[in-house]
Parts: sequence; C-alpha cells; structure tokens
Amino acid sequence: MEYCAERNIAVIPEIDIPGHSEAFRSAMGVTMGDPLAVEALTNLVNELCDLLPADLVPRLHFGTDEVRGSAETPHSDLIPAMVNTARGRGREVMTWWKGIPPVDIDAINQLWAQHAPLAQNRDVESRANYVNHLDAFDGPIRTYFQQVGRVPRETSQALGGILCYWPDVNIDDPHLGLGIAPVFPAMLGYAERIWRGADTDYGAHWAKLPPDGHPLLEEFAAFEEDMLVHREKYFAGVLPFPYVRQSHVPWKLVGPFDHGGNLEKSFGPETLIAPSYEEDGQVFAWKDAVGGTIHLNHFFGFQSYYPTTGDGTVYALTHVISETERNVGFWFQFGTPSVSGRRNGGNTPLGEWNAYGASVWVNGTAVPPPEWNNPGPLAGGREIPFSNEGYFYREPSNVHLNAGTNSILLRIPKGRASGYGAGKWMFSCMPVDWDGTQARELDGLAFTTVWSQTGE
Repeated sequence: MEYCAERNIAVIPEIDIPGHSEAFRSAMGVTMGDPLAVEALTNLVNELCDLLPADLVPRLHFGTDEVRGSAETPHSDLIPAMVNTARGRGREVMTWWKGIPPVDIDAINQLWAQHAPLAQNRDVESRANYVNHLDAFDGPIRTYFQQVGRVPRETSQALGGILCYWPDVNIDDPHLGLGIAPVFPAMLGYAERIWRGADTDYGAHWAKLPPDGHPLLEEFAAFEEDMLVHREKYFAGVLPFPYVRQSHVPWKLVGPFDHGGNLEKSFGPETLIAPSYEEDGQVFAWKDAVGGTIHLNHFFGFQSYYPTTGDGTVYALTHVISETERNVGFWFQFGTPSVSGRRNGGNTPLGEWNAYGASVWVNGTAVPPPEWNNPGPLAGGREIPFSNEGYFYREPSNVHLNAGTNSILLRIPKGRASGYGAGKWMFSCMPVDWDGTQARELDGLAFTTVWSQTGE
C-alpha cells in the first residue's frame, strides 16, 4: 500500500458479490442467500479493514453485478451488512452499475457496458473500454478518442475513469499476462484522455481512425509519436509494448460480396484490381480506410466500415514500397481473440488464418498461416494458456518484398458463428522489426493505395 501511495496510485480492493461467487460458495458450502454468507462476508470486510489503513485504502468495492441464478440471489441483509460494516470502518463504498440492487445515493457507481449513470450517484467510467477485448492497434484508438464520463472534465458527479483488464485465463508465463492484450499502449491513450480531458466524445472513431487528411488523424499521429518515445524510454527490454506507428497506413476496402455460405468463394479482386465490380446486378466500389487494425463490423456495435451483421466477403488492398528487395516480418490477424474466457468463437484450424477462410496474398503469392499451438475447438479452453493466438505476441510471418511497389491483398469472409464475440469481422496487417519481445517500425518502407503506382 505504501509503495502505491508514494506513486499516487489508488488501490481499491473488490469483493465481487453476490455474482462471481462460485469460489466463495464452494469454499464455504453456502449460497448467497444463506445467513452464514452474511456473517462470513462481514467478517471478511472487517478483516480487510484491519489489514489496510483507511488513509491508504479509503474505498472498498462490492461488485453487485451479473447476479445469475438462485445460488447467487443475495440474502436481504447481505449487501446492507457489508456496506454498513465498511462505512463503520471509515470507508467509501463502490459498486458496479448496473448491479443489483442500487446501494444508495452515497455509493460510487462504476459504469460498465453501455449503462448510463444515475443522476443521484457519483460515478467512474469503465464503459465498453475493456483492454481484454482490444488488440495492439485498436487499444490506443479506443481509449484516445473517448470522452471519459461523457463530460469534458471531471465534475462533482463524474469522478474519472478506470481502464479495466480481465485476463480470465490461466497463463504459463506471468510476463505474457501483460502481453496477450495491449495493456500499456491502451493505458497511454487513456492517460492522455484522463489528464487532458476532451471537449468532444468522438464515438465515430472508437473503432476506426479518421480518414487521411483529417485534422483528428493528424492529432492522433502526433500523440502516436509521443507513444513511441515512451515505448523506447520506459518499456523497451523491460515490459511488453506491442505497438508500432499505424496512422500512415492506407487501405482500400471493397464488398461485402455475397458468398452464399461458401467461405472460399472467389470474387473479382482476386483476378483483377479494378475501380469497381458488379455482382448480381450490384456495383461494389472501393472505400478508404486507415490503420493497422480495421474493423469491418465491430463486435460491440461501434461505428465501423460496414453496418451489417450478416455474412459476406470483403477484400482489403494496400501497397508497400520497399527501397530494397528483402524479407521482412509482418503481423497478420483476422479477429484478435478476447482474452477473457477465450471469447473469439473458437480457435483456428491448422492450415487456416481463421475459422472463416481468410487469405493473404503478397504480390499474388499466398502467405501461409502460422503453425497454431492450440488449433481447433478446445475442450476446457478457458484454462488453456494463450500461446501464439494473437499476432502481437507471436513470431511475425516471413514475407518477401521486391524492390519497389508490392501489393498486399486480403480476403476477409464472415460466416455463421455462435457465442459471445464469435466471428469478429476485422483484420490486422503491419510490417514490423521484431526481436522476439519488442516490435519497432521497419525503415525503408512506405505505403500507398494509388493505382497508377502499381501498374494494375
């Protein structure tokens, strides 16, 4: 506690009840409606207060969210007893909102998902910004463009925000616990927004960068340069910081073409790059995009490039200009797995980029997918440690670039899937200089989508 206090870090212990209580119920042999649960948890609050001085830990968090089933339905005295005990020991009380029930007007609500604040309660923001659902490139974008609490600056009600990270899986390597999600890049974006505030909430850019030439893209590019300084000064060789510059990478997107359930069906861009294509009487033209990760349709419903949740195939095209002929590492991904409970619709089969038939071609040659360490459907997958499922914690793909202009074409189909987060319709692509733990920008490369420079 003293270590954190010296660095102005607030520690808020959370006893997450009556939901999320399986371990407690199993250990105690009770349900949350049992009077013994009330006694045990009030004793636990007192024990916690004995251990933690009120001046160093002035707040306790009691959860109250996601109560499911009769075993988690609380005794009527449970939450009032815990709250009264904490306040009697000089502590403020926090709970999740929405949770059950709303405690009282003096509780601080931690907002999650899309739940709006209550007018009578103070709150802290955690809505729809969980790091465990983000990848290396969309982490800083998501946190940088939001307006914390949907207010320009802190108010007497909107106290600030908490950036959440739920790595709910077993891990073999503790260091990888901070590497299977973009913890530190997302933190820098969030810190920028918390410290500086924001006059506007740019919801249109929570999941996609502004277009080329837009002042907001130039603003993000300047922030990006600050991130790279932090990467080299504080993280290189010490902690995972999976981020390289992305604001200069343009794309052309076209689709979605109707594959009729055939995820391997080919369409026009695979044989000829043209300004537009006609399929079944419908004309498809290319549209512009920018960035290292592109959400075709966002799994949380954030604004993205295609406002459809149906099936289809989209193609993405960019060109890399190399000063010399050489082999380079590339990050490729089609749907970064969420690291809370492996919520990504199942693992990828061997020999495939994802479960939906995605493909990568560089100068017309197919790039093979990685040799997945955990392929296919996983029995008990929640407890199988992540290994090389995400692009930013595995060896990059080896790609041969010619001197001059090189085309990169991606096919990104979407098919039927079930389960939370299934079938994320997105892709990531970026050349990187990777030493096994750290990634940096490659010198001597430039990007373009101008047709005349490709000879196509």
